[in-house]
Amino acid sequence: MKKLCIFLCLLLPLFLFAACADDEQAPDETSGTAVNDGIKIDLGDAVTIGVNETKQLTALSRKDNSMTTVIWSSSDSSVVAVNYDGLLTGIADGTAVITATTPNEAYTATCTVTVSSVLTNIVFENANVDMEKGAEITLTPILTPANITNVSLTWMSDNPKVATVTDGVVKAVGNGSTSIIVSDETNMHTAVCTVTVTTTVTGVTLDVESDTIQMDKGDTRTLVAAVIPADASDPTLTWSSSMPDIVEVSADGTITAKAGGAANITVTTVNGIVASCTVVVNSPVVGITLDQTEVVLGVGETLQLVATIDPADANLQDVSWGCSDLSVVNVDNTGALLGLKTGTVEVTVTTIDGNLTATCTVTVINAATEITFDAEGGDLELGKMMQLIPILTPEDADPPVLTWVSSDPTIATVDEYGNVTALALGETVITATATNGVTATYNLRVVELEIKIEKIVMDEILSVKVASTFNIGISLLPNNCTEGYVITSLDPTMIRVNSDGSLTPLKAGATTVVVSSKSGSVSASCVVSVDALTDAEREALSQEYAQKDAELLQEHNNNIASITAKYDAQLAKIDEIIAKLSISSETEYNTKRADLSTRLADAQAALDQAVLDGDQQMIAVHTATRDALQEQINNLDKDWTTLSLLLKNRQDNLTAKSNELSNEDARYLAAQNKLKAEYAFLF
Repeated sequence: MKKLCIFLCLLLPLFLFAACADDEQAPDETSGTAVNDGIKIDLGDAVTIGVNETKQLTALSRKDNSMTTVIWSSSDSSVVAVNYDGLLTGIADGTAVITATTPNEAYTATCTVTVSSVLTNIVFENANVDMEKGAEITLTPILTPANITNVSLTWMSDNPKVATVTDGVVKAVGNGSTSIIVSDETNMHTAVCTVTVTTTVTGVTLDVESDTIQMDKGDTRTLVAAVIPADASDPTLTWSSSMPDIVEVSADGTITAKAGGAANITVTTVNGIVASCTVVVNSPVVGITLDQTEVVLGVGETLQLVATIDPADANLQDVSWGCSDLSVVNVDNTGALLGLKTGTVEVTVTTIDGNLTATCTVTVINAATEITFDAEGGDLELGKMMQLIPILTPEDADPPVLTWVSSDPTIATVDEYGNVTALALGETVITATATNGVTATYNLRVVELEIKIEKIVMDEILSVKVASTFNIGISLLPNNCTEGYVITSLDPTMIRVNSDGSLTPLKAGATTVVVSSKSGSVSASCVVSVDALTDAEREALSQEYAQKDAELLQEHNNNIASITAKYDAQLAKIDEIIAKLSISSETEYNTKRADLSTRLADAQAALDQAVLDGDQQMIAVHTATRDALQEQINNLDKDWTTLSLLLKNRQDNLTAKSNELSNEDARYLAAQNKLKAEYAFLF
């Protein structure tokens, strides 16, 4: 037993060496479970596969066809590769021998493998193609693998009435859609391209006998349009009228004459091709009238007569004018009248077809060029009546026909003869207007019935001091008198009569104050003695005046500062906005716009030339340049519109500022003068 163990120990290194030697065989050889009988390969002696195609080989025992573990190898791994499990992979076109060897190398089996490119897929670059009827295109299928050459393809169209196909050449024969199908000889691989065939409209016609159609107002007619070619895919048409108020057109081409005049009827295809005709609608004249049928005109005066044609949309609007005596009235071709001498004539207007007329009786008089009253206005006691008599210029003018109006008939009314009746207290304006438009006005005030003053009673002697404003005691008789009175100082430099009837002594001395009724029928007087101011009183009043004068000046300065600040803030805001614009003056705008317009014209000319040359790249460049320049011009115009408004606003602010400052100066001067008048006794 001990010897047996020693023998096995000596054999073990040999087995390990043999195993290592087996491991160092070719890289594509692998081993499995050993068999002890002859072997064969299940797929036989020869196999064909495609590039990148795989196929499984299996080694079988010849004894019982059981699977046998073998070592696989390829005679040319650049053509066919085989892994340890017998899986083949086609690498490139060619032939290689695959060998299966039992681990003990007792048995082998071989299989010749031929690698050939095999079609794996067919596609089209575009799955959908649009074609115009009559056009041809060639469809080129994309094969996988790309280097395959030995493929026979079959082509078919599932609707030959739409498109036919021969060896990939597709011809569009009718509108619609069809599938173009290509397949290999095994029908295992197929590609489909959907072809849509359309026919584009190339023209459109109208069934009219000429470019101009005559219709009567109210008539209808249906225009028929035909597209070219007749089998166009989309024959949709759109109808329009340039003047829908004159000729209306419906969606089906039916036109309706609505009013006299002319309109263009246009039919447009979906791709913008148009056909048009002009429709003239006849609207005959049925009547003519004048705005006046009787007028009075002064010598040398003018008047416009207006003729109206019925209907207003009649085609023939022209008329002719005539006068029964052109030495009395001249009439021009617009109906303007000129009075030449006194007399009466008939002015006639006639439609251009001579069938209808209208007349106006024109009387020419020696008309007054001016009308006045003996006064601009006056008072009228409530309930009483007066007549206003117009004074004519020239004096020999024919008496005019006057229209009398009261601006407020609730205060006073006036009749056709100028008789005015006072109805209520208040004021109104009486206006007399001659037929030639000359007017005269009278400002009337209706007052209560006045009770006259019969006696005035007042103090005969008064003693006052300078600067001490006072009132004179006055008694009027009778007690219910309504007449007013007037106070007068015989020496206004000594005693001033104020607007409220009070008196202010201005210097020492004596003078007489007279009170008179407004009518001047009665009066009374009073001697006023004025004592001078003491030095202390004068000083106090001087200081009072100086204080008030200083307050006026301070108020004036404050107002000036406020006005200036208000407008300067507005002007600063305007200037801030102007500063953000691309221009600041009209001159700058005109210069920039002229430059941009010149550059735009050059760009357009360059674009036009590029279009003629068919240079697509330069068309794009010049189009971009032109559009950019046009955008600059648009922005410049917007800035100019904004600047114009801002500059006007600025000038308006400057003018308003100047006016307010001037008004403030005037107010201050008036306040100073009023203050000086109040303290006149100091000066």
